[in-house]
Amino acid sequence: MQLEGQARKLTTHSMAFTPGLLQTGPYASAVFTQTVPPTPRHEVGPRTTFRMQRQRIVRSGVTPYSAFIHQAALHMRFSGPEVQPAPLPPDSPDSS
Repeated sequence: MQLEGQARKLTTHSMAFTPGLLQTGPYASAVFTQTVPPTPRHEVGPRTTFRMQRQRIVRSGVTPYSAFIHQAALHMRFSGPEVQPAPLPPDSPDSS
């Protein structure tokens, strides 16, 4: 989190899943439970909380953030329909 706070800009490329800085809490938890090797159960909650804290940097608007996400990543499912990636912002070129 310290490096992100000092960055002039952030850029993410993702082919398989929604980038961590754009994930919802339930989606992040589902991703952590599906890793290989599996994330220990007692670490899923703290890791999800930390990921949500990192997002504050992006949401603050202080540091420009760009995410290049393959369309397949937007359709990847890590759990049931209640676990969805965050919706794309309305000004995103592929949000329609």
